[in-house]
Amino acid sequence: MNTPKLLIAGLVTLSISNAANAAPTNIEEIVSRFVSAAISATTEEIKNEISENILNSAHSLESSAKLTSVKVTELPKNESKED
Repeated sequence: MNTPKLLIAGLVTLSISNAANAAPTNIEEIVSRFVSAAISATTEEIKNEISENILNSAHSLESSAKLTSVKVTELPKNESKED
């Protein structure tokens, strides 16, 4: 009678041990996927911010560039004397 109890206790312990070992693996996979997704999203956001900053800087430089120019030319002096 002791043997079946011992055998059942061993099987229960083994199944609990396997479940305990399987749970961290699943949790590790879930956390790993979550962290990978977060890193990917953050990387995309950083790339988008960099692109936006570059375009904003280029636009700012364009708008501050000279839009008009003035050229001054001297006319020749009229030295004719009217008598």
